[in-house]
Amino acid sequence: MDGLKKWFAGLGIRRKIVIALYAVLIPVQLILFVFIYNYNYSREINEKNREIDQMLATASAGIDEKLNSAKQIITYVMLDSDMERLLHRKDVEELNANTRFWYDISSLNFVRTMSFTDGYIKTIGIYPENGLIPFVYSSDHTSCSEDVRQSTLYEKSCANTRGFEIARMSRGSSEIYSYSADDKIVVCREVYGLNGKDRRFFAVAGMSASGLDDYINSLYSYENECIFVQDESGRIISMSEGCDPNLPEEISRKIETVNTSGPVEWRDSFVYSHPVGNTGLSLYRVIPRTEIRSFTQSIFVASLLWSLSVALAALPLLFLVSKMIINPLEELREAMVNFRGGDFTQHLDVRTNDQMGETQQGFNEMVSDMKDLIDKNYVITLREKESELNALQAQINPHFLYNTLDALYWKCVETDNEEIAEDVLALSDLFRLVLNTGKDMTFVSDEIRLLNSYLHMQQLRFANRFVYHIDVEDCLMDETLPKLLLQPFVENSVVHGFEKDTGDFTLDVIGRKEGDRMILQIIDTGVGMDEKQVADLFGTDKPAKGGGHRVSKYAIRNVKERLDLLYGDNYSLDISSRPGEGTAVRIEIPLVPKGGRNETSGS
Repeated sequence: MDGLKKWFAGLGIRRKIVIALYAVLIPVQLILFVFIYNYNYSREINEKNREIDQMLATASAGIDEKLNSAKQIITYVMLDSDMERLLHRKDVEELNANTRFWYDISSLNFVRTMSFTDGYIKTIGIYPENGLIPFVYSSDHTSCSEDVRQSTLYEKSCANTRGFEIARMSRGSSEIYSYSADDKIVVCREVYGLNGKDRRFFAVAGMSASGLDDYINSLYSYENECIFVQDESGRIISMSEGCDPNLPEEISRKIETVNTSGPVEWRDSFVYSHPVGNTGLSLYRVIPRTEIRSFTQSIFVASLLWSLSVALAALPLLFLVSKMIINPLEELREAMVNFRGGDFTQHLDVRTNDQMGETQQGFNEMVSDMKDLIDKNYVITLREKESELNALQAQINPHFLYNTLDALYWKCVETDNEEIAEDVLALSDLFRLVLNTGKDMTFVSDEIRLLNSYLHMQQLRFANRFVYHIDVEDCLMDETLPKLLLQPFVENSVVHGFEKDTGDFTLDVIGRKEGDRMILQIIDTGVGMDEKQVADLFGTDKPAKGGGHRVSKYAIRNVKERLDLLYGDNYSLDISSRPGEGTAVRIEIPLVPKGGRNETSGS
């Protein structure tokens, strides 16, 4: 089984589709084949049964017609008034002395004529019950028995309620005939008087059995079949040549009644039967099963050819279906190979709305997204390189600067110029925090130190004409944020909002923690800005030379770009301002998990 799975897994999709479809089609074809075969077989069998039943009905009517010749003779004699008067005469001995008295009976003369004309009737016998000598006529020198009333046939005739008893008398039988040149089919009847009790005479009409035998043999249609006529006692009346003599007796033991609705299966044969009129005889036809079903081979072959034709006709359709599935897959595979090789212009034509079409559309979207991502990363990389180059170009030796400022600080301390010493120290801290390179993130506490130093220097510049407050929750001090995030906005507030104003100026820096977010606000009471000036802070146009916010504009735009790169859509930056009322900046960023603070700068 594992080997089969491995073999199937190694096949191409086209072959897998064809095999899978045929795995479904073949069982369906087998079911259809069985159904069609059984349907045709049942139809042909039923037709064959109807044909055989019709033949049996016709043959039974033919046999009954032959037997009717003998019945009609007996009936004619029975109804003759001369015969009735003869049987009532009392001078029996006188009549027996003249044996030719029978020839005075007109019906018997007519019977002799009928026997010669018919050809089937060979003997006629009338046995009166009143003591008259029998009337015997034979056209083939057959001699009648003198004591027929001792025969079994006579007893059956007396007990037969239908009136006629039919039997076959073999050539050597002495029951009816003392001598017979051949086998006879005898039709006999005991005739009663009008009261139904007085016996009048016993009539026997004999027919040559060869005539019925020849007729039975003419019905022979199948090889090894057997046709026979049998009475209710199981005695054979006629049988076709080649039949097993014991066959009728065996069948009669198995089949108790005549079946006219279809065949009866017996051993390896089908037994058909049909009653012969109201004679009490039955016509049987025993046909071997192989003969009846020999025609089913053609049905089998025809059904098989039909199933194979359907299977072969389905092959082009299967290849067409597989092609409809394989071609898009081939296009997708080729596009993926080219995409892997660096060709980001791949695009598939989506022709369907099925799963394959969705897959192709998904590939196109993936290629487009990957191209956008690669272009975006490429731009980011270029900007980083440009920033590094600018930093190198603008770099000064921080140690030289720090040492110089330290020297000035200690000189001021030695000369008791504490105010100047504080200013130099603030400037030194400011440079230390700003010029610290190599890290993009810093602690909130360091950013607050930088703001304190920067605002101290600005108070020195503007002679303490403004007041500032920094109110940041202690829980935020160990959190991280992008370096120089707040300083550009503070600078914009001081330089742009205050330098042209002679009134009091207040600046508030507020920091709060809300859930997993950090909220930072810079609020001033400066001159404010209109909507165009606010929008201009994020614009790309160069400001007019000497503009008040020429420096802070670039810094603020740089802050927004850095926030875009770091947080994507997971941050907010809002600036609200009205002329004469001041400006408020609100920044909301996510808190960085503790494990993500490995790229922060220290003081």
